[in-house]
Amino acid sequence: MINLLPDDTRQQLRYAQHNLLLRKYLVAVLFIAAVIAVTFSVGLLALDRQSDNLKRQLEDQNTELAAYSDVLAQAEDLSETIDTIEALLDREIKFSQLLTEIASLVPTGASLNGISLSNEEDTLTLTATITAQELAAIFQKNLASSELFSVADISSINKASSAENSTVYIVIFTVIFATEKTPVINNEPVMEETEEQ
Repeated sequence: MINLLPDDTRQQLRYAQHNLLLRKYLVAVLFIAAVIAVTFSVGLLALDRQSDNLKRQLEDQNTELAAYSDVLAQAEDLSETIDTIEALLDREIKFSQLLTEIASLVPTGASLNGISLSNEEDTLTLTATITAQELAAIFQKNLASSELFSVADISSINKASSAENSTVYIVIFTVIFATEKTPVINNEPVMEETEEQ
């Protein structure tokens, strides 16, 4: 086939084919750009939603942690209480044993009239009746030399008369337990006891 078209027309036809091909490429590039833009927009929306969800989850977890921090504080307090109870139980002396040990320290001619706990944790007040003033010093020495007490002091000595017209003395001792021997009496009322030897 012989092409009899003038050169201008042939050149215009070639350019028209090139233009058509370039238009197809341009449409393809614009379509790909649109797909990329849509994909990017959808990705941004998904990331934004995921970010909001993560923020909400973080806030929820922080709220839970705040609730757990109260529980954790309570657990730590409970643990400290358990440790304190364990330490107290390790050095516990039963009240009946305490009375027996104190009774063994009472000298002849003296009687133990009362025992009371003071407001201080390690301090005990003993009230005794003695027939002679020297017995107060002996009783005080017995208490001080006991392994049960670290300190034994005479708080007061008061003269009192008995029914038989003999003179007796009421002595009040303040004793402090040795650290490892501090009794735990489980909030039971302290009984007034009378022991004679």
